[in-house]
Amino acid sequence: MQRKIKHFEDFETGQVFESENYKIEQSEIIEFAKKYDPQSFHTGEKDKENIAPLFDDLTCSGYHVAAIAMRLMVDTFLKNTACLTSPGLEYVKWLGPVGDNDSIKGRFEILEKRRSKSDPRRGIIKVKEELFNQKGSKVFESVKTLFIGIRDFEDNDESG
Repeated sequence: MQRKIKHFEDFETGQVFESENYKIEQSEIIEFAKKYDPQSFHTGEKDKENIAPLFDDLTCSGYHVAAIAMRLMVDTFLKNTACLTSPGLEYVKWLGPVGDNDSIKGRFEILEKRRSKSDPRRGIIKVKEELFNQKGSKVFESVKTLFIGIRDFEDNDESG
């Protein structure tokens, strides 16, 4: 059975996708931190030089949280989409700490969509990503742009 791939034409401004919950594990926080952001409040290693730490408990690196947002977006709707690439983010906001045993849920809203003026094979959608913890507090927000394949172009393209 072939899966149905969504194209640019299948998205509407205002459309919202919500992810399943994602449980953060202590080992995941430490593994990511040791590899990419080895600060003591991410690795759990006590830093005697850090006299007044901002967080008492182990917290995810902001980049780890952004990676989780990306994973949730892929799992929620992007893996079945003719996504071509992304030219980048408009902004990223880390709004609160994310720690071990937190449960995160993603919300993804299509803010706008338009056809590319420079490439007829793709449309452009702007997506607002939000992550909420188990208490309903927003802990992350970003807006990113995605290039999405246009079905009409694929159906009419005879170049092979």
